[in-house]
Amino acid sequence: MARQGFDALMRGDRQVVASSVMSKAMGTALRVLPDPVKAAASRLLSVPAGR
Repeated sequence: MARQGFDALMRGDRQVVASSVMSKAMGTALRVLPDPVKAAASRLLSVPAGR
């Protein structure tokens, strides 16, 4: 992942998504979903396990 970030920086890319399928899916979703939906998803993912 560090190599991908460094290579993107050297190319001048403003954003890079790591090569895992889940990361690419999340990156795509973040580009198309409205902010309120992203905020709700973030709240759900930020809850500590077991609560």
